[in-house]
Amino acid sequence: MKAILYLLLFSLFTLATSCEKENPESPPYHQDVFRCKVNGQPWTFSGGGGVFGGPSSLNVQFYVKRGDLGFWSYREKEGQETQYLNFGIDSLRVGNNPIRYWRRIFVDYAKPGNCGEYALDTLQFHNLVLTEIDSTEKRLKGTFEMHLMDACGEPLTITEGEFDVVPFWFEY
Repeated sequence: MKAILYLLLFSLFTLATSCEKENPESPPYHQDVFRCKVNGQPWTFSGGGGVFGGPSSLNVQFYVKRGDLGFWSYREKEGQETQYLNFGIDSLRVGNNPIRYWRRIFVDYAKPGNCGEYALDTLQFHNLVLTEIDSTEKRLKGTFEMHLMDACGEPLTITEGEFDVVPFWFEY
């Protein structure tokens, strides 16, 4: 009887210690995804907290009762903030949402003067599609696209935008 008990315990121990984790590289917390293509080129946020004062160059805020959602992001090159992508939504809901008009949605500091400051092209389509809102995990997921124009008349197209974020979640 003891031999069977020892064999059973040995088998359970061997089985328990031989199991591998499915993805040992995954962090134990949610990693924000925010990326798109700007004029066909991949774009995502990069750099430290900078002007946001935190560990990331992405700041997302969601005000539940008003339904306001705002994205503020930038990317760095050689330690300098080179481009910003900032936009917001009023009265967010699952499905299609028009992007709020802002004078400076995309800024490219490599361009002279205000030629690098892009606003929504009001004659073109721009939209954010919220595909998932998880109020338990406080997570938002969706896609976006927009057409912009700078003060010098140069168009800029943002396509294949996607996000899966845990924003600063405000209940008011």
